[in-house]
Amino acid sequence: MNGIFMTLLAIAFVTILAGLILSLRIRSRQKGEIDHGVNQKIKENPIMLNPIIWSYVLFAALIIMLLWFFKQYYQVPF
Repeated sequence: MNGIFMTLLAIAFVTILAGLILSLRIRSRQKGEIDHGVNQKIKENPIMLNPIIWSYVLFAALIIMLLWFFKQYYQVPF
């Protein structure tokens, strides 16, 4: 793997990690009951059923797949 590929991968990882940490900090600052009218299954699994966390996971997977695609099919020098 070349330096540009690793640099792009590191930037994507740091961006996703920073967003995740900031999201969890904001959630930990919220006081009291914030789940009014929410399904019981979502209350039991707040992390796994959180759409924000899923968006970070899916965005990271998309970026990694796009990097792999460009490297394989277009011979991009990273």
